Amino acid sequence: MKIFDLLDSHNSLTISYIEDDKPRSCALWFAVHRRNNPGLLFLSSLETLHGRKLLTPTQVSFTVHKDDQDYMKIRGFQGSGTCQMIDNDDILTIYKKKFNISDPFLEEAIVNCKINHRFSSIQFSIKPFSYFH
Repeated sequence: MKIFDLLDSHNSLTISYIEDDKPRSCALWFAVHRRNNPGLLFLSSLETLHGRKLLTPTQVSFTVHKDDQDYMKIRGFQGSGTCQMIDNDDILTIYKKKFNISDPFLEEAIVNCKINHRFSSIQFSIKPFSYFH
């Protein structure tokens, strides 16, 4: 799974989706889930437009790239897949390991996710069906 190794070296992704016949995008921190059903994992909130929209399985497109690249050498990934809400304790462990949880916002999101994950912070997974590098 070399693609997941490359994706794991990045921290943020932008997802795009359609809501009310209008294109929408948002940037998120993500982590790669490799076991059983591999995908890209992220946390969000029902207080966000995308959090509410993505409560039902939704077709999305996404991009992943590093922010500090030379303009002429930019590299990244584009893909598409289905994004859906999940209930998976692994995401909390994966996030803690990847981001070292020194960020108070992320720590709060994880605590909220454990306590009220259906109402405050929610977990999502993108199951890609195509990648472009």
